[in-house]
Amino acid sequence: MSKSYIRIVNQIMQYDLSKLSNRQKEILRLLAGDLSIDAISKRLSLTSRTISGHQQLIIKLLGLDNEAELIQLAKSVYL
Repeated sequence: MSKSYIRIVNQIMQYDLSKLSNRQKEILRLLAGDLSIDAISKRLSLTSRTISGHQQLIIKLLGLDNEAELIQLAKSVYL
């Protein structure tokens, strides 16, 4: 196994994604695809405020510091 692969796996395992609901995991997956909050809200037929609320809750549940860390985690998990 390459060192970069092992580093990514370790980073992912650091976070307990089982704390997230299925909807939150879906939003995380869509964030990994570089979709905006507005694009995600349209795709899921939810308001932008609802998506933003989920995003902030995911950050809190996973102990992240900000949206940039959330996007980085999303990409390492789903891409």
